[in-house]
This record gives sequence, C-alpha cells and structure tokens, in this order.
Amino acid sequence: MRNTKRGKRYLVLFLVFSLVITTCIANSSVPDSQAKKKKQTITILNKKKKGVLTIQAGKKVQLKVKVNGKKVPQKKMKKILKFKSSNKKVLLVSKKGQLFAKKAGKTTVTVTQKKGKKKKTRLKVKVLPKIRHRIRQNYRLKQLCRRQQQVK
Repeated sequence: MRNTKRGKRYLVLFLVFSLVITTCIANSSVPDSQAKKKKQTITILNKKKKGVLTIQAGKKVQLKVKVNGKKVPQKKMKKILKFKSSNKKVLLVSKKGQLFAKKAGKTTVTVTQKKGKKKKTRLKVKVLPKIRHRIRQNYRLKQLCRRQQQVK
C-alpha cells in the first residue's frame, strides 16, 4: 500500500512540474506580430521631383541618408555606406556621399550598406547643363540696346 501511495505522489508531482514548465515556456515566447523585426531600409532624404534628383553641372550636393529610420551623420557615412555612380563622366560620388556634377546627362547612384544585410537603394540623378552667365548678360544688353533704338 505504501508503494502505491508513493507512486501516486511522484506521478502527481511530475505532472504538476511538467504543467508549470509548459505554461512558463508558452508565456515566455513572443507572439508572431512582435517577433517580426523591422525591415532594414536605406532612404535618401534629398529633395526629388518624381524620384529624380536634379543638379546643375559644376555644382556639389551632399546626400542625406537614413538607415533603418535613423539619420546617418556625414562623418560615419564612409564606414556604413558605399556609393557608386553608373556614369562617372556625368557624376562623381565621393566616399562620404557628396555628388559632383561634371556635365549634363542622366545617371544612377547606387547606395549599398557595407555591413549587415547589405541593403541597396538607387537614386536617379539628372544633371542639367551649366548656365553661362556671360551669355545671358550679353543677350540682355543687346535687348536693352534694341529697345533704346526703337524708342528713339
């Protein structure tokens, strides 16, 4: 009789113990909605019209970038991101993300994350031709001279 009571006690203790463990494990697991991590993304914050950044030839523009929703400081861009231009005759890109427009044309800048999942994003860039101020000034002077002659 004593053996059966002991056996029942051990069985009850074992069942209680296993029940406690399973409830602890079930509560500690994170639900699927919370377990999903945010997507790693790279976004470019410079002003664009219809997804295209326009620059005048001979000008410089510093790219402003967010990685995973956080702004990347200019000092750390070199360590975190890699920049590449598809047409180096039109646009050069420095390691720090500065764009140098050389001549008129269209190109694509690819921004790649160096570490981690190596996410990529592309930015279309349109480089407008250089404005020559001397030509404009001469044209305006000619117009003024013609108007003065017509008045006389």
